[in-house]
Amino acid sequence: MNRKGQFSIIAALLVAIILIATVVVTYSTIRNSPIQDQPQVLSAIDETNLALKQILGFTIGYYGSVLQVTGNSTYAKMLATNYLHSGLVNIANMHPEWGTSFNVTETDMYTYWFANTSYSTGNLAVNYSLTGMGIYGITYATSSKLTVQVKDTTTENQTQLVVIKDEGEPLVNLGKRNFKFYRYIGSDLQWELINPSTEPVAFANGTYLIDIPSGVDPYSYFVQVEDPRGIIVVASSFSSYVYTLSWTQRFQTKYAVAGSPPPILGAPDKNYATLGKDATCTVTDYQGGTGTIKKVYFNITYYGTVSGTLDWYYRLDGGAWITIGSLAQGGTANSPLKASYNATSLRASWTWSNLNTTDIQFINNDNGASEDAYVDAIYVTVVIEVAGDYSTIPDENIVVELLQNGTIRWLGQNLQLTTEAKPILPIPIRSIYLNQTINGIDREVPFQVEDWTLDYKIPLGLANNASVFSSRTMLVFLVNSKVSKITLWWNGSDKAKQTPFAYTNRYFTNDDPANGILTNNRVALVIKGDNYLYVDNFDFTYTSWSEYGTTPYLNDDTSNYISHNINNQREGWFTFQDLTGGQISALSAITTIRIEFECRRDGSDDYFDFRINDDTTIYGPYTITPQSSYNWRYYDITSIITNRTKINNLSIDVRYRQSGGSASNVYIRRVRLYVVFDGWLTSVAGSVKTKADFLRINNEYPVYGSAPAYTIHHGIIRDIVQQEAEYSGGVDNSPNFYTHIVITLPANVSYYTYQLRLMFVNSQQSRNIADLCLIRLKASTGQPRTENGTSNGLPIVSSITGTFSNLTASNWAHHWSQFITETKGAGIMFTDEANTMLYFFDTIAGGKTGALKVSNSTDRLIELLPITLASKQFTYALDLSWSGAVATFDGATPVYTEVGGQKTGLWITVEYPPTISVTTKS
Repeated sequence: MNRKGQFSIIAALLVAIILIATVVVTYSTIRNSPIQDQPQVLSAIDETNLALKQILGFTIGYYGSVLQVTGNSTYAKMLATNYLHSGLVNIANMHPEWGTSFNVTETDMYTYWFANTSYSTGNLAVNYSLTGMGIYGITYATSSKLTVQVKDTTTENQTQLVVIKDEGEPLVNLGKRNFKFYRYIGSDLQWELINPSTEPVAFANGTYLIDIPSGVDPYSYFVQVEDPRGIIVVASSFSSYVYTLSWTQRFQTKYAVAGSPPPILGAPDKNYATLGKDATCTVTDYQGGTGTIKKVYFNITYYGTVSGTLDWYYRLDGGAWITIGSLAQGGTANSPLKASYNATSLRASWTWSNLNTTDIQFINNDNGASEDAYVDAIYVTVVIEVAGDYSTIPDENIVVELLQNGTIRWLGQNLQLTTEAKPILPIPIRSIYLNQTINGIDREVPFQVEDWTLDYKIPLGLANNASVFSSRTMLVFLVNSKVSKITLWWNGSDKAKQTPFAYTNRYFTNDDPANGILTNNRVALVIKGDNYLYVDNFDFTYTSWSEYGTTPYLNDDTSNYISHNINNQREGWFTFQDLTGGQISALSAITTIRIEFECRRDGSDDYFDFRINDDTTIYGPYTITPQSSYNWRYYDITSIITNRTKINNLSIDVRYRQSGGSASNVYIRRVRLYVVFDGWLTSVAGSVKTKADFLRINNEYPVYGSAPAYTIHHGIIRDIVQQEAEYSGGVDNSPNFYTHIVITLPANVSYYTYQLRLMFVNSQQSRNIADLCLIRLKASTGQPRTENGTSNGLPIVSSITGTFSNLTASNWAHHWSQFITETKGAGIMFTDEANTMLYFFDTIAGGKTGALKVSNSTDRLIELLPITLASKQFTYALDLSWSGAVATFDGATPVYTEVGGQKTGLWITVEYPPTISVTTKS
């Protein structure tokens, strides 16, 4: 398994800063301790013991600082131990006349963090002598500990912590500089440590009442506490993230389209309506929609502080205004407040019609001097019943990507969150666990943690488990409609071992990257077409030829060979390497099988022939004519060797054939089967295969000069391969661009995913693109079926070929297309966001140009074409990505089918992915 991810330069610099700062503080503390010119024996021992106690505290602190930055306890312990020993040398050098020498007999550092009760502790046992004073063999043992307990948050912006040091003694002399809360900066995708703005209130029992800094969730936070010794503890108000999935309902935000004043219409955009004393603002109509409404929520985004109250109201069907309640006050223009009210019970049933006879009003009920309030937007959220029925595909998985900022993705599209996203704190990767509630039963499930770069555009590999979750990390796992809840939790011990669910390969046991094949045992991807199976055994049935080297003589070793010059004499039988598990899974993609001989002859007319034995039938003989120097000569046996059994059982013998009056030597050095698979990129499921070609531009297909990078193979949840598409001589009328292809093969599914990126840089030369085909699929079987819009949330299915473009001013639904015959076929599918990206060039091309094209004249083709109906000219830079999935099925769930009149298939997963709410739990 590939495992990439080393400590970054930034982490190394932070470690260096920690080391320098700690050494300076430690040595200053020890050096400035009061020392008498002529100490007595006891005072010398006491002073040495005190110095040892101090150096232990700083060592624990240094250990924690390195651990916090890197997540690598082994590395942190090594640095801290080195630091401890350098500190002992410094202690000895303080009084060279004492002749101090130390022998450390025991040292240990241990942390338990990220919990309601967290601590850092360490032990030190030393045997030392003060030879200058005639003192030998003193044994001293000490320990240091700092414990932090998180109590309940008392108000919206205040919490309680209890801080205890050695032997349960309360620590009461800490100030605001000793407390640092983790605050997430979304624009930088980074966590920062921030002190409270005011000094905490300390109590005699070690309790601190602390104001939580702005921007920190008062109910879900990490806090670092550092004591005067330098010992740090990272405590947490929660111990898990809980994600609740809804598969049958979908949240849709509908913004106001009518009301007053105008700034409150539409989505929140920080364009505020200013409302003075007694002023109101009202919305009366909202964006429309389809589907059955199950729930309704009223929402408002605002800020302001007044002497009275800020209130909001609702009115049904032109009746009286009814109070919803008073709103919280505060906030700023850059950090407004948000409020939501569950209005579902206000009507017996909600419809799109009566939603637009529902008014919402805000009033600034200031009762003092005129003080303003500010409203950004008033709008509604509706929960509709999805049209797709997941009960018809209960076992079909989607691949979920959880990013550091709390975003949750499927096929490149953010899944809808019904709550605020919660960023993932920088916990050590080795400590992460994942549970799912499946059919009501909670169980631990597999996952993998990956490293990416460039805003999750380029995969780097599996994350090092001795690192922390960061802005380039994503957690990947599978879910299906049986999953109702996901719990991400952690073990806060620095001695925690990574769960086997994070590294055990369960699904990709037959991956064969050496031969260009990846497989999850349901679908195989053939990435490289050329495969060789060399001779691996010789049974000595015929032994007339001269043999040189070691058996089996004709294997992949050029120091071995056989030769002969006597007519009609044989050598055999020679068998070949078996197909690998990966090659077997991709068997339907084989296009050619031939047997190749690396051979030569001394004369000009002698040759040899060979026979083939597939364990049931002997074929041949077939003639091979060598040349004067070693080269490969071959014979095509595709029509003879037609299945896996024949390939694995195949053996050959060879016979010398004299032509003419005198004999001359014939030499054979190596023999192999050359098995050609329909390569980059062909997916195979059973007897069905699907060939994909990527990134055709102006009718020119790319070449692949470099080998693909198998970024992750033998994965836990998915394999990843990436490739750059290159164009020999460039592309006519399209200069200065780059490409990147990322393919993933998830576990336990019948599809692979693609992420296709085009980077156009600023160009002085004009581009004129008339043809941009992201992916062209060539299916091996079936009749066309394509989504051409929806009705009541269900696909309108077309059975014809043609070009399917955007038929409306918005985005016409073309989420999928397939070729299918009964239970066999292949197709493409993508989400709403990718459907929108299909039409990206429509607005800037001056007309409709994006389309999904289906043809069935000679080849069964599906083409995804952002540019086809009209050309596009531009010189400016663009960085664009398209994502989706390609399904290949033989007996598995198709992209679309009808069962008993019910429309079902994988299309449900892209058109109605689950909605998710996220909370934290202690």
